[in-house]
Amino acid sequence: MIWWTEALGLLARSRSRSLLLVLVWTLTLTLCGALGWTWRNSPRLREAWTSRVPAECYLEQADAPTLAAVRRTLANSRTLDWAGLLDPAQAAAEFHSGFDLDVVELLGENPFPTTVLLRVRPAAELAQLDRDLAALDALPGVSGVHVERELLGELGTGLRRAGRAALAVLALFILLTAALLAAALRSLQRAWAAEARLLAQQGVTPFTLCQPVLLALALPALLAAGLARLPLVLLEWLPGRLGLPGALPAPVWPLWLGALLPLAAGGLILWRRMRRLQTEGA
Repeated sequence: MIWWTEALGLLARSRSRSLLLVLVWTLTLTLCGALGWTWRNSPRLREAWTSRVPAECYLEQADAPTLAAVRRTLANSRTLDWAGLLDPAQAAAEFHSGFDLDVVELLGENPFPTTVLLRVRPAAELAQLDRDLAALDALPGVSGVHVERELLGELGTGLRRAGRAALAVLALFILLTAALLAAALRSLQRAWAAEARLLAQQGVTPFTLCQPVLLALALPALLAAGLARLPLVLLEWLPGRLGLPGALPAPVWPLWLGALLPLAAGGLILWRRMRRLQTEGA
């Protein structure tokens, strides 16, 4: 119990620095957890985004042989899936609901063809996508195909840029956390130096001398891990809004790894210093 009292006393002496350490450590662990969640759910994220890219195959005639040929071609495709069939009447109704105009009254006929709605697969390569689109376009009874190819390219570029930016921010926060931890370790060691020197002269072991400072570091580490978990819990509540009903929860191990590894490194450094202090006292 005395070591807990000493640890709390050490934290109270450097109150502002301890709070800053908790804040930055929490942000670092939160970013680690968010990146872990994104990496774990990256296939679902990509699927959710690519499934919203418009992709359509227009038919001159919607007879059984044409539809069967389209289905066979899609079955052999590595980038496209069948998502549904939109007949001219449904297309005209959607146009009317979207623009409040009756296209049949305006033109005297329904200009919309029967349309096969397509879904782009998450791992679709653009070169293979072009080949699959060309195979569909070459079928008898198909008047054309359309995919927002530029949007897919922009999506891939945007994801890569976002990933690089997130890693850069994470690296910056890791360096900042390491600097604050080193400063906190020096500050706590200075605050404990007088008591530690006196106890070392009485033959107290280095491990025992380390305990108050380690507890003073462990408390911010546990608090930061707990606080970092809260935004990740909120993130797990959002899958429905993101169109990810089957999203996996954020992994917890990055939080504990990010909390315990610096603590272990600080403990090793502190143990060596306390051992040197005991040697000097002897």
